[in-house]
Amino acid sequence: MSKPSRARGLETTKGFFRNYVRPYFEEGHRAKEEGKPVGWFFSTFPVEIAQAFDVYPIWPEQYACLQGALQVSVKYCEVAEGKGFSKDLCSYARNTIGSILDPKEAPLGGMPKPDFIFAASTACDTHLKWSQVLSRMFKVPYFYLDVPYNVSGADSQDLEKEYVEIYVAELERLIEFLEKQLDTRLDKNKLRRTMETSIKANDLWMDIMDLRKAIPCPMGAEDAWSAVFFVLACPGSQLAVDFYTKLKDEVAAKVKEGQGVVPEEKYRVAWDNLPPWFNLGFYDYLKSLGVVVVIEIPSITWSGRLDASKPLESLARRELVIYSNSTMPFRIRLMDRLVAEYSLDGFMLPTNWGCRFMSIGNIDLRNMLYERHGIPSLILDLDATDWRLFSEEQAKVRIEGFVEAMEAAKATRPRK
Repeated sequence: MSKPSRARGLETTKGFFRNYVRPYFEEGHRAKEEGKPVGWFFSTFPVEIAQAFDVYPIWPEQYACLQGALQVSVKYCEVAEGKGFSKDLCSYARNTIGSILDPKEAPLGGMPKPDFIFAASTACDTHLKWSQVLSRMFKVPYFYLDVPYNVSGADSQDLEKEYVEIYVAELERLIEFLEKQLDTRLDKNKLRRTMETSIKANDLWMDIMDLRKAIPCPMGAEDAWSAVFFVLACPGSQLAVDFYTKLKDEVAAKVKEGQGVVPEEKYRVAWDNLPPWFNLGFYDYLKSLGVVVVIEIPSITWSGRLDASKPLESLARRELVIYSNSTMPFRIRLMDRLVAEYSLDGFMLPTNWGCRFMSIGNIDLRNMLYERHGIPSLILDLDATDWRLFSEEQAKVRIEGFVEAMEAAKATRPRK
């Protein structure tokens, strides 16, 4: 694996680890030292409920990304494997568990120890057992949000009534759990304020994603993979609102000035699934070929518009239609929309070894994108944090072929 190069990006995200990630985890350690409750949350969990109870949110998956970016993830994967955890498990799970089993040199002193573990069934099956393992390791209670799969593939506004009711019932169960564990009652006014803050953060984030539809695209993948941190970790915080306000202003200014990610934008592509955190400089190689990733499906998967007047129903409607909790027709409609709105020339479909659940149907999606839109797709083998499963040389050869296919497809499409 080659050493990742430093990508040139936006000023707002420059030094993101130093300016935002490190302080965020340090604040979590302070909260723990001061006796404040700390929760570990897995992706797709409605963290706003816990934020209304003043539980400090830490995301093991984000810590796994951090270890990948710092290039220590394989070290900790091997620690976990040495203790009997299979190499076939998600590498996020392996490298975080490894850092817990061997914490002496874990980045940022490791994650602050949890008082609770929270997971939901709307992301992947690994979360169920992963959260149980962590709960047993730390001897702390965990809460699993068990919700229905969006079988019909309905959009948020068209969800079956019973699905929304089931999810709301699960949120009410979550509130009862937190009230019992923390020996307090939910302050409904604080929940409303948390939701209002989350609405601002989510709306700003979605506005930023909309700005990336501009030609040339003002914001690349590296910046997006960093900036999505807040909409996941702490959407109901003023920190998230302040950061996204600053980021939106910078991206909007670039759109106004006609500044793109590269001097000459030749090919606009979307990215499905997770990135190679251990080598985000990989996107620089794409840019050297004039290829710009203008949108990532995970960037818009865990965000959505909310309604503070109906906090529980609103959260239900956002979470039930998450990409990973919906059917192939839902995914196809989403991709149809992205092709049109972002003027795509191609789609990159990584078959993430550690996240196979999110890679189901890639061949069908590739065929669909070509048949419906005449654009090629690249199915790329990689793992988000385990570089032992990634060949950069082979990936570059395949990307060069992908670029040739996009060029040929552009030549045959009618000009708009």
